[in-house]
Amino acid sequence: PKHRIDVILNLSDISFTPYFLRSICGILESQNVNIMLSDSQNDTDSICTALEKALNERSDGIIFQPTSTENTASPKLCSILDKLSNAHIPYIMIDTFYKNVPEAYVVMDDFKAGKMAADYFLGLGHTNLCMIEQEGAVDSNLRLEGFSSRCPVKPYIIKYDNNLYNSIKTMIRERSDITGIFCFDYMAKNCYDALNQLNVSIPDDISIISIDDTIIAQTLSPTLTSIIHPKEQLGHEAAKLLLSIIAGEISWPQKKVFDPSIAIRKSCVAI
Repeated sequence: PKHRIDVILNLSDISFTPYFLRSICGILESQNVNIMLSDSQNDTDSICTALEKALNERSDGIIFQPTSTENTASPKLCSILDKLSNAHIPYIMIDTFYKNVPEAYVVMDDFKAGKMAADYFLGLGHTNLCMIEQEGAVDSNLRLEGFSSRCPVKPYIIKYDNNLYNSIKTMIRERSDITGIFCFDYMAKNCYDALNQLNVSIPDDISIISIDDTIIAQTLSPTLTSIIHPKEQLGHEAAKLLLSIIAGEISWPQKKVFDPSIAIRKSCVAI
């Protein structure tokens, strides 16, 4: 009989989910597998509902994406994950993970990604830097920690919201010495627009490094230097690990942490 594998992802995240789906399904479809896809909605209750369904319908294995704003699983979620473990239904978390459950995940090292961005700036002579963060997001917190750990001067922090133009305007007024901004790809278009409106040249006045290396990075002008998130590698590895666990080739839990890399384009200059 075909194996059933449940894949639970945040389907509204168009930056990452298409890459995860393509890579996960590419591996699973080459095997004797039925794929059951559910939407996590980046919501704990939705994840719990999908996991309970997988448990009750005797899934052979699960790949799921935790919420982006919580680094610990709720008591209800912990209980369901315990039931899956007791039923010998392996799961692999993808993109991020909960710290209070078994280490079964495939992720990028977000702390190291933040360090890499800072080191690239430092190599170009930039020391007074800014980071635009997504408040409350686990990956943003880790990236900020890594970024700050390498900055010789405490970075100026902007919280990403609908007032980004005003926040950047305030930064320029208060800290005219800042020559580099670190942000996420999905923030970059608004960051570019704000700087252009303020007659700040990219990269001559302010250099920019983003993170995630989505299609956005290659379509902005100037093209955006970006820390590469190995999105498809995460999907491939999650699917391969799960299949190996189901086949009894390796034991559960398993984890894999990928190092980031960098795509150098035209949004940074040396000073």
